[in-house]
Amino acid sequence: MNGWSPLHTQEATAYVVETHDLTKWFRAPQALFSRAAAGNRHVLAVDCVNIRLSRGEIFGLVGPNGAGKTTLIKILSTLLLPTAGTARVGRFDVVKAGHRVRQLVGLVTSNERSFYWRLTGRQNMAFFADLYHIPQPEGRAWMEELFDLLGLRDSADKRFDTYSTGQRQRLAMARGLLSKPQVLFMDEPTKGVDPTGAAEIVTIIRERIVKLWHPTILVTSHNLSEIERLCGRIAVMDHGSIIAVGELDALRTLARAADTYRLKLRALSEQTLRTITAAAGALQPIQYACCNGAIDLQVNFQRGGAGFPRMIRAIVEQGGEVLTCSAVAVSFDDVFHTLISQHTLSHSKAN
Repeated sequence: MNGWSPLHTQEATAYVVETHDLTKWFRAPQALFSRAAAGNRHVLAVDCVNIRLSRGEIFGLVGPNGAGKTTLIKILSTLLLPTAGTARVGRFDVVKAGHRVRQLVGLVTSNERSFYWRLTGRQNMAFFADLYHIPQPEGRAWMEELFDLLGLRDSADKRFDTYSTGQRQRLAMARGLLSKPQVLFMDEPTKGVDPTGAAEIVTIIRERIVKLWHPTILVTSHNLSEIERLCGRIAVMDHGSIIAVGELDALRTLARAADTYRLKLRALSEQTLRTITAAAGALQPIQYACCNGAIDLQVNFQRGGAGFPRMIRAIVEQGGEVLTCSAVAVSFDDVFHTLISQHTLSHSKAN
């Protein structure tokens, strides 16, 4: 690593990124409404959002299309002004001290269109390095390191308009890292990158970027496995609101309606097993499958209840043999869809 150091604020703050009731309204396109009504119709993109990111944290933001994730990142990076509420990056307000915020942040977006298409990747990076006032030769050495880090060495001297979608996304990421920002906003950083390349980028973020200068990172992605691998805390956003936030285990607890178990049994008939599970208070649906003289059972019980141990005791008392038994973990995909479904239902009832 070269000796150039990233910019940091002079005084430590409790939170590097903090919002309070952050809100953004957009005027709806006139084509969506009648002319008489268009002037009074607005779209709520960000609805009283409150988030706090600690120094060095990797924070995930997930939600369906149109949830407000990109709008939130644009406000935090000073590309959009909020309608109401406040947001601070470091100790700087994004409205009152936007120029200071821009000194602290790096932004990686998908579908990047701000590169100069007739310039090579290296020429583009040199241009932006000069805009950032990154000193030479340390800045140029870091640029070359980024080419190696992100697999761009062979394409660095090719024109940008010849790049594949994945190469353009990698160059966008290189530019976002160019100033070694204290805060890094990454909006779909692996979009358009093949699965192998996307996995490499996640590894680079976790094992290289974080260790080099410990930036605070806010990342969005529709690839939930990427978020699960990267982030300590995750916020779920829908209809402009943060509907849940916490570590993944806490979100699992919040979304899980029941405890699920998978067992393999023998020496009991399916009918006897159905009677036992019903008496123990198992929730529907219950899945039975016979295989080589054994029964595979997947069963749900109310969280925190005594139904599961009651079922196991009854199986043993009836002469059954438990070959295997395990709790079924709730996947992040299940957590996400459960939380979104619950919020969509409550949102539709409210409207």
